[in-house]
Amino acid sequence: MRSIRLAALLLALPGAAVAQAGATRPAAEARLRPADAARLPFWQIFGDEALAELVRAALAKNGDVRAGWYRVRQADALADQSFARLLPSVNGVVSANVQPLGSAIPGAGADELVTRAQAGLEADWQIDIVGRNTTAWQASKYDRDAARGNRDALALSVATRVADTYFALIEAEQQVEVLDAQLEINRKLLELMELRFESAAATAQEVLQQRQQVASNATLLPQSRQLARTLALQLAVLTGSEPGTLAAVPAVLPEPPPLPAEGIPVELVEARPDLRAALARVDAADLRSSVAVRDLFPSLFVNGQAGWLSTRIADETETDAVWSAAGVLSVPLFAGGANLANIRANRAAEEAAAAEYRQLALVALQEVESAWLRIGEQRAVVEAATTQVEVGRLAYEEAEARYLAGLGNYLAVLTANNAWQQAQLQLVQARRNLLGVYVELYASLGGAWTIGLVPEES
Repeated sequence: MRSIRLAALLLALPGAAVAQAGATRPAAEARLRPADAARLPFWQIFGDEALAELVRAALAKNGDVRAGWYRVRQADALADQSFARLLPSVNGVVSANVQPLGSAIPGAGADELVTRAQAGLEADWQIDIVGRNTTAWQASKYDRDAARGNRDALALSVATRVADTYFALIEAEQQVEVLDAQLEINRKLLELMELRFESAAATAQEVLQQRQQVASNATLLPQSRQLARTLALQLAVLTGSEPGTLAAVPAVLPEPPPLPAEGIPVELVEARPDLRAALARVDAADLRSSVAVRDLFPSLFVNGQAGWLSTRIADETETDAVWSAAGVLSVPLFAGGANLANIRANRAAEEAAAAEYRQLALVALQEVESAWLRIGEQRAVVEAATTQVEVGRLAYEEAEARYLAGLGNYLAVLTANNAWQQAQLQLVQARRNLLGVYVELYASLGGAWTIGLVPEES
């Protein structure tokens, strides 16, 4: 039944979205098989052990992820509570009373007392003749599945944030290295120009411009260091650690991982935890609509008691085994329209859940499509930025050599140096952005790895 519902919901999506066609994919290359891409946690695909360790720590210690585990436990308990309604309830009963014999037997002596004591078991059972409680129990199991999907979606979100923050931190550290190197180059160039000024080979304006360049570099450095410290604090909090306790991260961004093989929408639904949760909510709402309809049918209750009754009159005591059984058939006749209104409310909730699921599926397809497009575009940006850095270095070295040989002016050196520095910073940013798009792609594809998560006990 669930597979039929899933197919119907997917068929309701626009054809272009289901086909995932019309987009330009990156060129064919070695790619992960769908089974490997779904099974492997995406952060392991990057081959960066420091990143993997941080994500593992976040999944074990992050407060939001742990809260998701407790919500699953709550849903488990509620499902067990719903199942308990299918079983009879049994209670132990002990009672005793004392009364004048005259109130029990008219005409007897008023000074005589009657003492009665009873002990036994009492059982009540609502027989599920129309499947009302069974259906409600099945709905609660889908609620549990939805809670697990929400937990897995939260774990995926936290892992994605850790990866993004980790790459941003390395980017900030590399920017600091670039600015440090540029500052050293500019300081050496300033020393050289001051010597040339002393020998009348350079003007005072050129010396002042170079001093301004050194000051500009020195101003950018504290800002980049502050950004790196801020990102390190954020990463520590994401991993459930105290701020300031994060170990040093590698100085170089990892290489982009292999691309996953393209799949189909049904595989996406099965892999993405948020879609699994949304589908479970649709199924639960469907079953609750059925429960509302079954409330219109009769209910059968049975009751039974068994035990011992002890009666003491004066000095005589008599003990007997007693039992009783009863059954009640309750048929709803009039409730002011409450049952019909409950049916309408549950059917509306079912349609709302289905509409939310279809919209979420469209968003999921759009996220995958967008990530595929951005990977191709960002790769081109990285290639262009790499070329720009190499050309910028050669242009700076040529301008510097011509200036020192007296064949060029200082403005050409300053312009080439600034262009080279900006190209280096842009390359670092482009490589970090490319890794971020890979994270976005793998996160949008979901993965079966979240199903196997095991909570760390407090």
